[in-house]
Amino acid sequence: MENWSEHIWKAGEALYSRILRHPFIRELAAGSLSPDKFARYLAQDEIYLPRYCSLMHRLADLLPDEGDRIFMHEFADAGGESEQAMHRLLIERFSVNTAVPPSEVTEAYCSWMESAVTAGNAAVATAAMLPCSWVYNCVGLHVRSTARLEGNPYREWIEEYGDEAYGRSVMRMVAIADSLAAASGAADVERMGKAFLEALGFEFAFWDYGYSGQDRNIIGKTSHMIMKLKELGEFGLIDRIKSGVTAPDGMTGIGDDCAVIPQGDGIDLLVSTDMLVEGIHFILDDIKPYRLGWKSAAVNLSDIAAMGGLPVATFLSFALPESLDSKWTDEFFKGYNDISGRYHCTLLGGDTTASSDKVCISVTILGKCVSGKALMRSGAREGDKICVTGYLGDAGAGLKVILEGARRNSDAQALIAMHYQPIPRIEEGLKLAVTEGVHSMIDISDGIGSDLRHVLRASRKGAEVNVNKLPLSDELLRTCKRNGWDPLELAISGGEDYELLFTADPDAEIDIPHTVIGEITDSGRLDWLG
Repeated sequence: MENWSEHIWKAGEALYSRILRHPFIRELAAGSLSPDKFARYLAQDEIYLPRYCSLMHRLADLLPDEGDRIFMHEFADAGGESEQAMHRLLIERFSVNTAVPPSEVTEAYCSWMESAVTAGNAAVATAAMLPCSWVYNCVGLHVRSTARLEGNPYREWIEEYGDEAYGRSVMRMVAIADSLAAASGAADVERMGKAFLEALGFEFAFWDYGYSGQDRNIIGKTSHMIMKLKELGEFGLIDRIKSGVTAPDGMTGIGDDCAVIPQGDGIDLLVSTDMLVEGIHFILDDIKPYRLGWKSAAVNLSDIAAMGGLPVATFLSFALPESLDSKWTDEFFKGYNDISGRYHCTLLGGDTTASSDKVCISVTILGKCVSGKALMRSGAREGDKICVTGYLGDAGAGLKVILEGARRNSDAQALIAMHYQPIPRIEEGLKLAVTEGVHSMIDISDGIGSDLRHVLRASRKGAEVNVNKLPLSDELLRTCKRNGWDPLELAISGGEDYELLFTADPDAEIDIPHTVIGEITDSGRLDWLG
């Protein structure tokens, strides 16, 4: 079962990735950051740190568990003393003027956290305080893994926040947040998510002020992340359902791309279900019915591909408003049957009903594989190479073109086609299933940043991914350049590429086109390099 922290980290993945790619962090790692910029950041951190530690003590008093209260007080004391010692050394080295007023973002961040703690809800207050320590540790570990420490004027900062002992304390705080979430109702869990994402936005603005000297619009940087709380609620519901269900012996239930049900005679049955809802997954006025039919089948076929299976049949149920006509349904089923027919996957039944205004589509797919040979998310091994098929970010960019009304030239049209008519990697999945040394696999539906985390959690492993090796299409790069978008952000978190992400022995011979983007580690975390 996934914890609250795993869900919320996924929801904040795109903004966290922006923090890691911020020029402040990159230049800090290289030792080339302007001393004036570091001094501006440090002067604000000198204002922020004592207020944060004071609030940590107040937070500790809210915690219901005595052991957690003791830990939090000790963490606030030890962390504060260690960081202040590092501050004093660097303040002297860079002649930092600490007699400066707080910036708008510093004052707003501190006041916001104080309000969260004063409200007295331990769970929400912990979620509000958590990103500061967690992000600092993750950034410190990232920088420490990529920086040249010898001769780096910021070495003490890097070593402080990349310290393993500090990291263990941070993960204890994460565990406290998880236990509080588990004991909270749905409303408080949603408030925790919102608090965490708002704090993550403040963190980005705090780093940005150090580099630019400008107080950016904090709400503008976080509003698109806060909308992902709907996704958090979806996964929270799945966890609640999963916690009350135990799969029979020999079966694999909730938690992978498909359920796996042994059939005897050396065959396992693969079953998966996906739903598409108008206004959530597609815009009816923009997508042609042919493409909607195609996508409805393709996303389910992709689940079978992710297990290394062969599709057999589908069942389709949908609710349609009376405003649609038979021409619309004819085109829908033409697209559905065209992509299904490529893989000899027949529509065998389903259900239809009326809808008051929205189109709702649910598809269940059946597939098969050799018994015990389904490629699961849980098989990744330390040292495995991490590989992907195809390009990343095209579908997400296509959706962005649609939502933002960007110019639809030939590049944009190609990206939109990848969003509306993905190609499930059935042949590739079948080859990988019989390739010696391939250990785990998943299809990329939510973005590689999220889907790789599914593999890491299921396998209890970590990973290092080199963002410079992510495969990006020319159409994506040109469209992003034209519109001022970040292609790496789309590649990491855009989603709906429906490519395959798999891990394999370093010397495994992979007989399909693919790109190696990283390596599985035993760190338990996902580190973005480059």
